[in-house]
Amino acid sequence: MFDARHAFVAMAAAGGLTVACAARPVTPGEQPARAPAALCGDARIAFACPLQRQGWAAVCVASDGSGHLVGPDGGRAASPRHTRLSFTGGTGGYAFSTEDGGVRRVVYSISGARGFEEQGYLEQAAGASRARRHDRCQPGSAEAPDDAALLDAIERWPTDVELQTRGLPERQ
Repeated sequence: MFDARHAFVAMAAAGGLTVACAARPVTPGEQPARAPAALCGDARIAFACPLQRQGWAAVCVASDGSGHLVGPDGGRAASPRHTRLSFTGGTGGYAFSTEDGGVRRVVYSISGARGFEEQGYLEQAAGASRARRHDRCQPGSAEAPDDAALLDAIERWPTDVELQTRGLPERQ
């Protein structure tokens, strides 16, 4: 199964093959949920997963390289930022964030030693240290098209300096 550490940095062009970032292996015969075609509108899906409680989280890239995040309620937030996350013990990942109306929305993917994997969505009120809403992706369900053009577009997005400095907010 695909290692989520590389979901956004090692997407090599391979004919649009879709791979899954698994928190657990998908058992033989089991099919992970597939992102609805309309999830990103006219944009392309760079990352998507069904959330455990409700809805989907997605990172979408338009043909001009701009992007937006999709949250569990289906709402779209423009002007995402791309942030690399580093933790102790060889664990790291990526976060994609937007801020609107005093609320930061984050779609993230983390992986590390001994098979640790976590992807999800969170919301944080401005100035708060804890997420006010957090929902993990369903295990084994995260997907990212294997497309270098999407990676190139994402790498040009600005960095969320606060997330890069402080990391993800405390999750409940």
